[in-house]
Amino acid sequence: LFRSFRIGGPATLICDTADEQGFIHALKSVKSFALPRMVIGGGTNLVVSDTGFEGVVLRYTGAAISRNGVTLKAQSGAVLQDVVDRSVSDGLKGMQTLTGIPGYLGGAVYGNAGAYGHSIQELVQRVWFADGDSVQEFDNAECQFHYRESIFKEQKDWIILSTELGFVE
Repeated sequence: LFRSFRIGGPATLICDTADEQGFIHALKSVKSFALPRMVIGGGTNLVVSDTGFEGVVLRYTGAAISRNGVTLKAQSGAVLQDVVDRSVSDGLKGMQTLTGIPGYLGGAVYGNAGAYGHSIQELVQRVWFADGDSVQEFDNAECQFHYRESIFKEQKDWIILSTELGFVE
């Protein structure tokens, strides 16, 4: 359903919401019932078995982008190109090198996406994420960014909800 390659079978149940609290509630419910679960973003580069997934697929689709001075706060379901376009249209410099990278902001932060010698870690000021029980906040250093890596790759149960990006005008 959400796969960019359009191959693979169906999931037993898909829970798709743009409401942060609704997503956290669904995540807790699925966890409490001990159901197999998978959290996905937009499905960019996701390959699924032809037999599908016997479990619950959860997807947070919140995509709001707001500006406060030289920062943008965007929810993880925002298409990365939309965040880039917003920064450019607002005259904020530093994100142009991410133009054309497919996917969503949450995935870009998760994998420390980058191009042309720059990566999203250079802009990240704060990340809000669900740890399975509550919403937590990390600053840039706590995200432990490295080349195409972040702490979120190590902590599979942590789901990025939104990110604050800092720019230069």
